[in-house]
Amino acid sequence: MSPARAPMDPKRLRSLRERARLTQHQLARAVGVVGGERVSRWESGRSTPRPGALGRIAEILDVPVETLFIAPAGSATLWEQRLSAGLTIAQLARTVYVSSRTVVRWENGDFESDVFTRRVSLLAGRLGVSAPRVEQALRGTRGQNS
Repeated sequence: MSPARAPMDPKRLRSLRERARLTQHQLARAVGVVGGERVSRWESGRSTPRPGALGRIAEILDVPVETLFIAPAGSATLWEQRLSAGLTIAQLARTVYVSSRTVVRWENGDFESDVFTRRVSLLAGRLGVSAPRVEQALRGTRGQNS
């Protein structure tokens, strides 16, 4: 996923880090990544944290993960919801009993409605959102790829 499509707000990350009175190096160590340069790249928008790191950043900064995103939580795509839940593609795939490739297809708006319909409740439960929010996320994803 390219940083251009990433939902994380680099300026918000910096603001929250400064509010917590942490240096880039201190945040990097707390998150478990090497050096403040990584945090600097996140804050400049040159790269984005992995899903697990997003969850740790939010925890360290004492904010909900959604606070780090540009998009409002109610309009999040399936990809953003997965990141918000701190899950990798493989982790989400295992919990809803599909392949990683299937999750990637869903995140890109390519899904078979009969297969997906059977998995909406599982996805919603694992992502910690309602089934309608998952369906809304997929409709939004499909519109972006049209």
